[in-house]
Amino acid sequence: MDPDEAWLLNRGFVLEVEQTEPNLFWAHLTSTDSPAVHMAPKYGRGKTPDEAITRARERYEVEELGVEPSA
Repeated sequence: MDPDEAWLLNRGFVLEVEQTEPNLFWAHLTSTDSPAVHMAPKYGRGKTPDEAITRARERYEVEELGVEPSA
């Protein structure tokens, strides 16, 4: 399991990565507590599945934890 994926899982989210174009992947977050209610589609985008997962973690850190975005 990707370290960023494990990090999000520890915070109550599972990831699904979807490829929508040849070099475009989206990471979707779903809450482990109430999957039908708490979903965040297209939460992280990248050229690879790993990039999409990393972007999802970075976005969560900024939006939910108030961490300053990295340059």
